[in-house]
Amino acid sequence: MRKVLCLFFLLCLLFLFSRTGRGFTIARIASDISAACDVSQPLSEKERRELLEAFSEPLHYLGSGTQCYAFSSTSGQYVLKFFKMKHLLPKRWLPILPLSFWKKHRFKEIEQKQINREELFTSYKIAYEHFRQESALVALHLSKTCDWHLPVTLIDKRGKAHCINLDDFEFVVQKKAERLGDYLDTLLEKQERKQAFALIRSLLAQILLQCKKGFVDNDSGIFSNYGVIHGEVVHFDSGRFKAEPEACSALFCKGMLERARQRIAVRLKEKDPELLGEVEELVRRMSDGCGEE
Repeated sequence: MRKVLCLFFLLCLLFLFSRTGRGFTIARIASDISAACDVSQPLSEKERRELLEAFSEPLHYLGSGTQCYAFSSTSGQYVLKFFKMKHLLPKRWLPILPLSFWKKHRFKEIEQKQINREELFTSYKIAYEHFRQESALVALHLSKTCDWHLPVTLIDKRGKAHCINLDDFEFVVQKKAERLGDYLDTLLEKQERKQAFALIRSLLAQILLQCKKGFVDNDSGIFSNYGVIHGEVVHFDSGRFKAEPEACSALFCKGMLERARQRIAVRLKEKDPELLGEVEELVRRMSDGCGEE
């Protein structure tokens, strides 16, 4: 009985330790993922020189989402995203638990974390290979390397500096974009309806392009997952792509357009009802085009 109580107390301590300090640390982006698990996309010499120049100055903490911690280059041109490994790797202490009743949960978590990692990394591979320009992806590094030689200094939100070698971490680099929702709201406030309409048309065209290539983004948050660079829409949150055999069908395309229309309508209903009418007419025309062979 005493042994059981000691083990229970140990579990409580481990749980409390895992819940404290939720901010960025190097430990939270470090992993023991084998280099053989995934292949990182090689950099051209030109790309490497550009990143060396961009990352020669410290990168500052930009924020964090469900999947990544993001840092912005001093120039404001690039964003460096590190994966939150707590979602992708089982807790290090999990395999050593001796309790037999924990065995089922232990194997279930290990399996689920592996699935999470495979789905996330596959999504970024899809974005890089099929939508690199549309996703503003510059570099994809999903396994450790020894030849990138990209040292960087990260400044966290407390102002603390962390010096690391990017060869040792899994990450992606994207061009920095302004959130679509914020950009659209600014256009609406300035009553720049023509530009706002062109922006929404570009968004819908991207959604159709994904369908026509046989892929779908299951995250419905279009105003937070898409962004704008130099007036062009980009899909900067690329962690939810997956192959969908039915995506090319007219019915599926129409469904994706309708889902987007509903989210756009919520935003435009009060801010610009007239623009909403134009967008709904555009969606009808695009949906009709989906049925054409």
